[in-house]
Amino acid sequence: MNTETEKLIDVLLDMKEKLHLTYQQLADIWQVDLSTAKSKLRGDSRVTIRDMVMLTNYFGYESYIGIAPCARVYIHITTKTMTYYKRFYMDLT
Repeated sequence: MNTETEKLIDVLLDMKEKLHLTYQQLADIWQVDLSTAKSKLRGDSRVTIRDMVMLTNYFGYESYIGIAPCARVYIHITTKTMTYYKRFYMDLT
C-alpha cells in the first residue's frame, strides 16, 4: 500500500500526461472547492469529489475519484486503451 503523501498538483500533472488530457479537461474533472472537501474529510465517512457520471462520460465504465476520511484519495479511470489507477494520501495542510 502506498502511504506516501503527494501534492495534488503532482497528481494532476501525472494524470494529464498519462491520460493525454487538456488542462480544461483536468479542470472539468476536478471542479471542486477543496476547502469544502477538506472539511467534509474531517467528518463524513466518505465524500466523492466528482460525480461518477462525469467521469464515465469522459472515459468509460467504472471511472471515479473519491476521498476517504483519512485523506486517502482513490483515482480509477478506465479508457479504451488503458486503466489508470492511483491511491495516495493527500496533504490537507
